[in-house]
Amino acid sequence: MAQPSNGHFSWAEAEEYLDTNPSSRLRLGSPHYKEVKPYTDEEVYSFLEVCEAEAKFGYRYLGIRNKAIINSLNRRRCPTG
Repeated sequence: MAQPSNGHFSWAEAEEYLDTNPSSRLRLGSPHYKEVKPYTDEEVYSFLEVCEAEAKFGYRYLGIRNKAIINSLNRRRCPTG
């Protein structure tokens, strides 16, 4: 939120609408990223088994859709068969 307002106030200061930039005192903290661990092959296979079960027990389109999503996101790691 501070970044767009800083640009706006910098522009207003450059165009002499403002004497000083009120957002110049704002300091943005650095973002804290949390490392995401990828799923193991066993977990992916269990996801795919759940999709197969969904497709067999009345949720056919939901199971097929979920399997397609998992396969498209995981195409390089885990071949389907």
